[in-house]
Amino acid sequence: MARKRSASCLLKELEVLFKEDFDDELIYGSMFSGMDSGAQALQNLGIKFTHAFAIDSCPACREVLAMNFNPAQIFDDVKSADKGELCYTDLFQFSPPCTNYSKAGLQKGAQGKQGNLAKFGARYVNRYMPGAFLMEQVPAYPNEFPHEAQLLMRSLKKSGKYIVKQYTPRCFFL
Repeated sequence: MARKRSASCLLKELEVLFKEDFDDELIYGSMFSGMDSGAQALQNLGIKFTHAFAIDSCPACREVLAMNFNPAQIFDDVKSADKGELCYTDLFQFSPPCTNYSKAGLQKGAQGKQGNLAKFGARYVNRYMPGAFLMEQVPAYPNEFPHEAQLLMRSLKKSGKYIVKQYTPRCFFL
């Protein structure tokens, strides 16, 4: 049975992990960045980081990202992960759209318009082998769509480098 952990508990674990392991600045990148809660969390924890890249299709989000975090590169298309335009990161965060998985949303899973976008995060992980990665998705994802969640986990485990764990009440793959 998975242990339940709050987001603040997870952030504390990340703080200990990264403050102990990095004397230099952490290299961070995000996909489906939105307002980039990962960058905000690192900033709030006082962890020095270089924001290597952010990817979001929303022009307003990209504008906010540029003002608040000044990533070295900002992309508007997740397919940039397939074009070799990204770089290694110590921490990679991706949070694909939840509309097709949320109980309040369409519940079409991978069949929905944006339902299969998580594969781009998995491709980044397998191509660039970040030091750690964090995927966030709604709690319904692994329970209501177990086949899709298992396919994604198998894809993320391909490298043999990562252990994939689930934390609730949100679904994180770390």
